[in-house]
Amino acid sequence: DNSALTGEAVPEARSASPDQVSMQTEARCLAFFGTSVLKGSATCVVHATGDRTFLGQIAGSICSLQSRSSLELQIDHFVHTIAFVAIAVAALVLVTNVLAPKPRAASEILKNCATALFTQVPEGLLPTVTFSLMIASQTMSRRQVVVKKLDAIETLGCVSVFCSDKTGTLTTGIMEVQEILVPRSDDDTLDMFSLESIKAGHAGDARLELIGRAGLLNNAVQVAGGSDGVDAKVVGSPTEVAIYRAAAAMLSLHESQAQAFCQEQAPVFEIPFNSENKWMLTVHQCLSDKEHPFEIIVKGAPERVLDLCSAGARTEVSKRLRDLMSRGLRVLGVARRLVSAAETP
Repeated sequence: DNSALTGEAVPEARSASPDQVSMQTEARCLAFFGTSVLKGSATCVVHATGDRTFLGQIAGSICSLQSRSSLELQIDHFVHTIAFVAIAVAALVLVTNVLAPKPRAASEILKNCATALFTQVPEGLLPTVTFSLMIASQTMSRRQVVVKKLDAIETLGCVSVFCSDKTGTLTTGIMEVQEILVPRSDDDTLDMFSLESIKAGHAGDARLELIGRAGLLNNAVQVAGGSDGVDAKVVGSPTEVAIYRAAAAMLSLHESQAQAFCQEQAPVFEIPFNSENKWMLTVHQCLSDKEHPFEIIVKGAPERVLDLCSAGARTEVSKRLRDLMSRGLRVLGVARRLVSAAETP
């Protein structure tokens, strides 16, 4: 996941084969400091640390001297012009006092020159510019635009069109489950629950608990943090993190409690997700069910998961899936099968 460096939300595959590319971020054989591994494992050789890493170079460029804004350049030019005018006026006053018919003392000449010099200094320039920028920043804030530096207001005010080459730089890389579609056991109809309704009190439904269990066990995230779940940090692809948090909500568990739940029922066999299969499979041991010692959980593209199912309202499910996809939602399917002792190799 190189989104912290490149802004791209889509994970990039790594390879041990060396690449000849012009930019380091395009090299498939490099794993960068500050990024996270979403799937798989590898043994790497560290060749740079600290400021020599790509992230360290970015930090160094931020800490270096920044180019001045157009407002700073204009004020600098104005100050130099005023200084030149003030010095010229003071020199003219000096010549006039020296060549005057009535002789003047040196102290009086110095006083006249200083008066002429400092009279040209615009003492109200600094507060005038500051108040103008403050008023402009308030106007921008009402349009939901927040700037870090006041002098950037003038530059931002000159911009009429913003252009972006990709959406990855404008997103936060965070996804959230919106709705859960579950079948009924007595007929072919489907029920839909929103994540907000589940958090509000639908948790406890046996079907949601089953899907929540499948979402937690069939997952590839890593969780680190406090035991109370407040400081827990979930690391993984945005999709996997969203499923993990939604599944924890279905079971009324904190994120760290959900981690303990996953550790207690760690998979005994796993097929990671790949672009060819378009699904992820995990096998877990059922200690409480002696007739079915194992359960298989599959999660992936809905059409691929439906192909693995032997029964169900396929027509109704396909229709509801098309409705969800037409709204721009990313849809995933989850299926579960219990394996009897006779089927166990």
